[in-house]
This record gives sequence, structure tokens and C-alpha cells, in this order.
Amino acid sequence: PWGMSAAEADVLLTGEARRVYIDNYGEDILFANSGGPIYYWDVSANTTAGIPAIGEAYVAKELDTFSGNSGTPEVVDSVLISKKDGHCVALGCNDLGGTSMNNVLVRWSDQNNPFQWTPSPTNTSGGQVLRVGSTIVGGLSTKDEVVIFTDAAVYSMRFVGPPDVFSFNLITEGVEIVGALAAANAANAVFFMGNDGFYTY
Repeated sequence: PWGMSAAEADVLLTGEARRVYIDNYGEDILFANSGGPIYYWDVSANTTAGIPAIGEAYVAKELDTFSGNSGTPEVVDSVLISKKDGHCVALGCNDLGGTSMNNVLVRWSDQNNPFQWTPSPTNTSGGQVLRVGSTIVGGLSTKDEVVIFTDAAVYSMRFVGPPDVFSFNLITEGVEIVGALAAANAANAVFFMGNDGFYTY
């Protein structure tokens, strides 16, 4: 930009773009900016006769501000809904009780309850640290599983029910997706663009 030194302009050009992740939770909406909290917009509480209500009281609110919330991640890299089983899934987030982001931590809410993230014997919320890679790049929910991409591997996160809730299987190592949104689910397969070509799973 005009009036900036080359060093200042380099910082602007190489900085990370803000990424926004949005997913439907039934009729409601769950979303997050990368590096921020999870937000929730309740359709029934914020609409009148099918038309969105106007005013500050009707905007999306941080998930941890709703009554009944527990252990909600304060900072996430991305968020999605596991379509098969109704869990909210945070990819790259703070651990329970912590405030700093763990780039390879996956946490999920209780089944069909986006507000309960504290694991207990009476719910299905939990978490898992992925062992291959240094950061989660992105994820994609399919009809059977959630496919998670790190900077060094591809994982399958499959619902198996209590007590383990999810199984995590390493699909492949040495494959890196080019970006968080460079994958698509079609015809019972996941297609994604890696740094050295296109792949299918």
C-alpha cells in the first residue's frame, strides 16, 4: 500500500486471512472465526412469523453465554457438526479448563446438545489429541464420519457410541491438504487438493 515501507507491506501480504466456519445445527446456525469463540444463532428465539427480528438482542451470541453451557471451548480454529450423530466438533481448540489453543486437539459436545462440552458418565462429550501433524488444517463432515486433515496426515473420526464415543483412525500420512476448504464430499467419496496433486478417499 501507498506510504508503507517494504517490510510493513510484506507483513500485510503474508498475514493469515480471517477464516469463518458456518454449519447448520438443525434449524439453528453454529459458526466461528478462526482463533475466536463459537457463536450460536437460535432461529426460534430470533424470528417472528418466519422473519428475522431486528435489534441487538437478536444477534448470534457466544455459545458459552447460554444457560446450561459447560466447558465450551473459548478459542477454536474451526467448528463443524458431525452430521451422522449430532455432535458439535471443535478442531484445534483450548483444552477443558485451559485458555490457550492446542492446534491438534479435537473436542466435541454432548450428542444433540451444543452447550455441554464437559465430559461425564452421563453424556457423550469428549476430546482427542491427534498424534500426526503439528496443526489441524480443516475437516469435513460426511454421512458416515468426519474427515480431519492435519498438516501431515488425514484422519477418520467415526461415531462408535459410548463409552469411547468416537474412534480416530489414521487414513494416511505424508499428505497435506492445501487449505482448510480444499475438500469436498460427493458420490460417497471425499475429494481434496494436496500440495502435490488431487486425492480421493
